[in-house]
Amino acid sequence: MQLIVRRVKKKGASREVSQEAISGELIGIGRGSDQSIQIADKRIPLSHSQLIYRNGSLFIETNSGNSVLVNNEAVRSSPLLADDVLEIAGYEIKLLEGNNGADFILEINLDAQEVQPLQDRFNLKIGDLKFPQRKLSWFFFLTMLFVGLGSPLLGYIVGFDALRESPLPDDGIWMSGDLHPAHAFTGDNCQYCHETAFVSVTDSACLSCHQTTSHHFDQNLVGNSYITGSACQDCHGGHAGEDITRDDQELCATCHQDMHSAGYAKSNLRTATDFLENHPSFKVAVNKFSNEEGWSAVRWDQALKEPAVDGSNLIFPHDVHVQHDGINGPDGIEVLGCDSCHQVEPGGGNMLDVSMEKHCASCHELTFDPGAPNRSVPHGDPKELIEFLQGYYAYEYLQGGGAIGSSARQTGPESRPVRRPGSPSPLSPSTYSVGSVFQGLSQETIDYVSSRVADAASNLFERQTCAICHEITFDPSENQVPWNVTPVKLTDTWMPKAVFSHDSHENMSCGDCHEAESSSVSTDVLMPEIDSCQNCHGGEYAKNLLQSNCLTCHEFHYVDQPKMLDSFVFGSEMISDPIADFIQRASAK
Repeated sequence: MQLIVRRVKKKGASREVSQEAISGELIGIGRGSDQSIQIADKRIPLSHSQLIYRNGSLFIETNSGNSVLVNNEAVRSSPLLADDVLEIAGYEIKLLEGNNGADFILEINLDAQEVQPLQDRFNLKIGDLKFPQRKLSWFFFLTMLFVGLGSPLLGYIVGFDALRESPLPDDGIWMSGDLHPAHAFTGDNCQYCHETAFVSVTDSACLSCHQTTSHHFDQNLVGNSYITGSACQDCHGGHAGEDITRDDQELCATCHQDMHSAGYAKSNLRTATDFLENHPSFKVAVNKFSNEEGWSAVRWDQALKEPAVDGSNLIFPHDVHVQHDGINGPDGIEVLGCDSCHQVEPGGGNMLDVSMEKHCASCHELTFDPGAPNRSVPHGDPKELIEFLQGYYAYEYLQGGGAIGSSARQTGPESRPVRRPGSPSPLSPSTYSVGSVFQGLSQETIDYVSSRVADAASNLFERQTCAICHEITFDPSENQVPWNVTPVKLTDTWMPKAVFSHDSHENMSCGDCHEAESSSVSTDVLMPEIDSCQNCHGGEYAKNLLQSNCLTCHEFHYVDQPKMLDSFVFGSEMISDPIADFIQRASAK
C-alpha cells in the first residue's frame, strides 16, 4: 500500500501543510518514535493503532483496549473507506482518495480539539440549581459511602455471588476493568491474585505463577538498596486498562534520579530523569585492536574533550566517496550517497553489513594481470590469494604460455613442457595450492611461476589494490606468504544501551546526524551527540518538541532473566506448565 500522510496546521489565516509518503501493509499510529505515523501528544499512547491493508481493503485496529472514532462511532476495529473521518485524542484524521500512484491520502489536522474550551462551555454551578447545598452534600456523601463501601462490604459478609444476583451495587464498582489478556486464564476468580480482601495484590501472589522470575537488574552491580518499592505492582498492572508494564518516565526516574547516593555505591550509572532536562551525554561503543589481545569494545563518553577513535583498521575516507560532483567509476562519473553502502535492515533498526563484494568491488576490482582482465583474486586470506596466483600462473605455463582464455599472449621461456599422452592434464588454476603446485615441475617452471606470483602479489599488496583500503605488513621471514593484512572489524552497534529506528527518521537526511561529508579518516566516529537529538526530542512532558520518555530509546534492563511461565486458555480449560504449587493453588480456589 502506498499512503501519503498530509499534516495540516493552521497558522493564522493560512495553513501550513507538509507531506510524506509511506509504504507497507501495516502502518503504526501512535506517540512513539518507532511509529510510521507519529503524533506527538501525551494523550496518545506510544502505540495506539495500525492501518492494515489486506486484499485491497484498508482496516484500522487499535492496541491494548484503545479506541478510535470512525465517523463519530467508537470502535476498536473497522474497515475504512475514502471520505471516512477518524478522531484520535481530539485529532481529526480524514481518509481521502489517493492520487499520483498513492492508494490513499491521510490528512491529519494538527490543531487538536482542546479539553479546556469544551469544559468552559459548561459553566453551570450547583449553587445555580437553588438546592440546599448542605443537605444535598450529606445526601451525596451518604449515597457514595453506601455504594462505594457499604454494599461491597455487605457482599464480603454474605457472599459476593449473592450480592451480584441482587439489584444492589456489587463489587464490580471496584473493578479496574477486564483482565489483561496475559491474566485472562484466571477467569472470574479474583482470588488468584487478590488473596485477601481490601489488601493489594502481594508479591507472593505474583510469584506463585512466575516462580522463575528474578530481580530485573544485576544485584551484584547495584546492591539490594537499589529497590525503591517492594511490590510487583510498582511496575506492573493486571487489568485491560493498564499496561502489563508501566511505560511512563517516572518508572525509570524513580530509581535513576540519584545514582550517586550511598545505596547505589556499586553502580557507575549516571543520573537521568528527563531526556531534555537531565540526561547524560551518549556513550559510544568503538572498536579497539591489539596484536596481543585481539578485538575489544570500548565505551567512549562523548562528554570527553578527546575525540573518539574507532580502530576498525580499515582505510576509508568518507569525504572522498560522497563528493557532490561524484567520483570516477567503471562507467564514468558516479554520484554516491550514504545509502549506496548503508542500507537499513527490515524493521528499520540497525544497518545491514557492508561487504566488499556487494558495495566495493564494482569500483575496486581485484584484477591482477592485464592479460586476464576478467580474472580477480579472492578477497580475504592472503594465503588464499597466493595459492590462487600460484595455480593461475602454473596453469598458464603448462598450457603453453598463453593467458587463460587467450592463445595470443606469449610470456616467459619460449620452450614449454609438453604433456605426454596418458598423463593427467591440469584442469584449472584451483588444481594447485601452496606446497603442491611445484611438485613434479622443472626448475625452469618453478622459477617462472615464482617470479610472476611475486610481481603480482607485490603489486596487489603494496601498491595498487589491497593497500588502498587495508594496513599491510611485510615479514620477509615468512617465505610462503610474507604479506599480512591487519584484521578489519566494523562496528555493528554504536550504542548498545539504546534502541533506534531509522524508519522513523526517514524524512531526515543522513547528513543531519552523521558528518560523513567532512570526515577524511576512518577513525572518525560519525555518531550524533545528544544535543543533535535534543533539537527534536524532549522529555515526556516537553513542549514544542517530540515528547519522548525513557522507553522511547531504552529497553528495560533484564539481566539473565529466565523466561516466565506460559499459561493458555483453551475454551474453559486452563493449560499451564506442570508446576505442582500452581496446580494445587488453582484447584484449592
